[in-house]
Amino acid sequence: MSRTVGLLRLLFVSCPILLVLFASPGCRTTTIPTFDPIPVPPGLIAEQVEVAILAALANTPVPKELSDGTAIADRAMAAFFGPGRYQTIQSSQSQEWFPESRQPGRIIAGKSIRSHYLQVRLDFDTSNIRPSISGSRNLKQSDKSIHTNAIEWTHQLEDRIRRTVGFMSAYRPSGPPQQ
Repeated sequence: MSRTVGLLRLLFVSCPILLVLFASPGCRTTTIPTFDPIPVPPGLIAEQVEVAILAALANTPVPKELSDGTAIADRAMAAFFGPGRYQTIQSSQSQEWFPESRQPGRIIAGKSIRSHYLQVRLDFDTSNIRPSISGSRNLKQSDKSIHTNAIEWTHQLEDRIRRTVGFMSAYRPSGPPQQ
């Protein structure tokens, strides 16, 4: 009888410990890195950099016919998502990046996959684009760590932006940029 009681005690003590040990690998978190800036090729103006970022978010090609001026980003947003629709794109594209807000020199992008959500801030000028994770939901984010998938998604976005900025550089009009 005492042997049975001893085994039961051992089970009650060891089961929770084993459960924690086996459940832990499923919750993979890592330190939130400082992402390297994405260099912008010389000669692009801020509006062209903004259009390149928006094209990368939409996963669409850069428009071949570009014009300079402050309305280029508005035209790009309307062309990619339809007029007045780009801020609600999150509900229709559950696994793609979408722009949440934009202002001069900054675009806030979001990505939703099932119940997970990641927000990345993209600060930019004519020399660099600087991505940083600015928020999340259901990705175990703390001040210094987040689920490893969030880092992978951000790196994938960086790669798309690098390609799109390169394409934008190839499409820019010849001659000096107009301000």
